[in-house]
Amino acid sequence: MPTLRLPFTPFYLGPPSEEERAAVEASTARLPFTFPHPGVTQAAPPLPPETASEGWTLDHHKVQVGHGCAAYDRARCLLQQWRHFDLPWASTNAPAVKPGAGVVVTARTLFAWSCSPLRITYAEECPLRAGQLPPWAPAPPPRPKGATQLHTSCGGAGGGGGCSGGGAAAARGAGGRAHQRQAEQVATMRPPKGRRYAFAHTTLEGHTIKGEERFSVAWNQDDDSVWYEIYTLSRPASWVTTLAHMLLRAYQRKFAQDSMAAMQREMAAAGAGKR
Repeated sequence: MPTLRLPFTPFYLGPPSEEERAAVEASTARLPFTFPHPGVTQAAPPLPPETASEGWTLDHHKVQVGHGCAAYDRARCLLQQWRHFDLPWASTNAPAVKPGAGVVVTARTLFAWSCSPLRITYAEECPLRAGQLPPWAPAPPPRPKGATQLHTSCGGAGGGGGCSGGGAAAARGAGGRAHQRQAEQVATMRPPKGRRYAFAHTTLEGHTIKGEERFSVAWNQDDDSVWYEIYTLSRPASWVTTLAHMLLRAYQRKFAQDSMAAMQREMAAAGAGKR
């Protein structure tokens, strides 16, 4: 039986039915992107200056999940199995991770549910790029009090620790300042030595936001650490999500924290199974 949908919104008053989720999944093959720069996260951070200057909300979260080549291989498999999205309040249709695959994110927020379409823009495994900040790089130094900046968080391998780089870069020009700081940071670093597996999905018409989200795991061959990373550009896609922007931001932060915790949990379970 179809779930009641709120008029002129992407929200449902209950979990979308299997038929409704299947219809959204089928639509991902024909729906247009709502983000104007598909694939831009592939070489970020930093972003290209022209993208950074557009004032997208930038979120960058990372957490250490293990050590060594075997841990990197496990983390890559978990990412391909969508275990980073195995959350009590959010899930996906878990398609094969390849460019062009349609993704449907079903999520519960307070009293409402959403069923949002995306398409995988790229999937790759390669050495870390010169000129790209690796996930283990420290957050750029904070701006003076009152300056809007990129939101960054990180956690230790134990799962409890974290650090915050401040508020979101939502105002026009803030993305440019974050880009400048990241470019300066890259200029002082030697080329990273490591490997990364990454893929991104980009929003389609009908999603609650506009943007792109990259998930990646990376192996730092200098100290053997393995990292899980989420890098996101976004903004509200409709008047409804614009009005509920503070709530939207709270759930974006909740997703990042819950996803990092899920990867740490899955990595610990996978490691225990290997012994």
